[in-house]
Amino acid sequence: SVYYHLKRGLSLEDAVKLVSTYRVEGIGEDILPRTMDLDLVDNVVVVDDQNSFSMARLVARLEGLLIGGSSGSALYGALKYIINNNISGKTVVVIFPDTGRNYLTKFYNDEWMVKNGFETDETVILKNLRHR
Repeated sequence: SVYYHLKRGLSLEDAVKLVSTYRVEGIGEDILPRTMDLDLVDNVVVVDDQNSFSMARLVARLEGLLIGGSSGSALYGALKYIINNNISGKTVVVIFPDTGRNYLTKFYNDEWMVKNGFETDETVILKNLRHR
């Protein structure tokens, strides 16, 4: 994520060079919006595509919410942060920034997932969260 590297003091130009390709749309772009104030950001959690898509698919399956990939990233990142920092007894709010409506032929489609090298079993994220 560009934000991850920017938060650690790199220039935008250097941060962009370190970012790998990704499939989650709208996150990790090589731009820094003028509205983004990194001084207000306490922490940046990097979430890979597999975990983003699996989380969105799991939420759809279990909760009936059709969320987008960046929403999957937000939820997975929050859970990862909570687990890694042993946070308990607190209320955590996660904002879902997108809907899954535009992704029915992408990560909500098993064929697309397989074709793009992703696991279709959403429970893979549960294993990933435990081993972080």
